[in-house]
Amino acid sequence: MKLAFLLFLVSLQVFGQKIDTRTFQQISDSIMAEADELYLYEMGMIRAIDSIDKNRDLRKKAGEIIRYKQGDSLVVIAENIEKKGVVAAQFKLRYADDYLSFNDTPRAMTDFEKGLMAMKHVVIKDVQSNYEIAPLEDDEYQNIIFIPFKEKIQGNERELYKLYVLTESKNRSYIPFGKDYLFYADEGGKVFYHLSFNPYMPVGVSNEIIEKKKVEISYPKREPYLLPTDMMLFRKYGLPFQLNTLRVKSTQYDIYFNYDVERNTIDVTLD
Repeated sequence: MKLAFLLFLVSLQVFGQKIDTRTFQQISDSIMAEADELYLYEMGMIRAIDSIDKNRDLRKKAGEIIRYKQGDSLVVIAENIEKKGVVAAQFKLRYADDYLSFNDTPRAMTDFEKGLMAMKHVVIKDVQSNYEIAPLEDDEYQNIIFIPFKEKIQGNERELYKLYVLTESKNRSYIPFGKDYLFYADEGGKVFYHLSFNPYMPVGVSNEIIEKKKVEISYPKREPYLLPTDMMLFRKYGLPFQLNTLRVKSTQYDIYFNYDVERNTIDVTLD
């Protein structure tokens, strides 16, 4: 993901009291692209772990997991827990047809993969040492999504990183909106920008919600636009209930963002 989403977030913090000069459609496109990437990384991890859990021999070997994009696929690798620098299993999730391939032939990790795994630890350490994250309550856990991306800055391509820290729930009958964090780090793993999103406001999946296939929430003024993190979590937790619509009121602008999972679109309405 390019720096466009970061610049968009910065504009919210600095110019939050003014209406963005871009159209709501441009804003929605930026939000949608970020939410799609988050969901891709999350589904790649979930499906890889499911495959590992079903393989008794692999369960004993698989250790730390990293993810990165490669061409038209998301690559998910699990390091051998006993042989550092060796891949115990590799998965490739192809975007276009949602096809997951699997290879458990041992191989050496590439220099890029070794560097990515090491950099994840560097960024996490910087976050733990220098930033405050709200403590977890019962049934909550942190889901860390680490995303490398390249960006041209002053004509030079640089490797940068995003670290999402999402507050999630072991109780699958709740959708855990809020208390999420995003950190941007430079090529050395030093965080140069960070944000926290919304207070924690989980929504219980009631019979009425299941019947309507829709969840409605309202954001405080500090969050004028629909959040990609909430879109991803709605899609993830709503899937077992076949929920389709997330309707979010922007208190700041007195409008509604309507996220449709089936169409994978965001519509903006006045009521």
